[in-house]
Amino acid sequence: MDAFALTSKEERRMNTRVGASFKLPKTKTEVSMMLGMEGTAKIALKEKLTSQASLSFTAQINPFFDMYSFG
Repeated sequence: MDAFALTSKEERRMNTRVGASFKLPKTKTEVSMMLGMEGTAKIALKEKLTSQASLSFTAQINPFFDMYSFG
């Protein structure tokens, strides 16, 4: 048995995420991204149209499990 092998219960508890958020230059667009240890990438794009209206696009992608969702 490998000394570094994890049981499935321990694997489920482990989760590391790295994220970033920034505004695109010369626009009112904000981009947010998050990458998870399980292979999931979450991306959000928000454009402020007026002081009260905005437009948002989101995506959640995990190519390891063939999971793709857009909204």
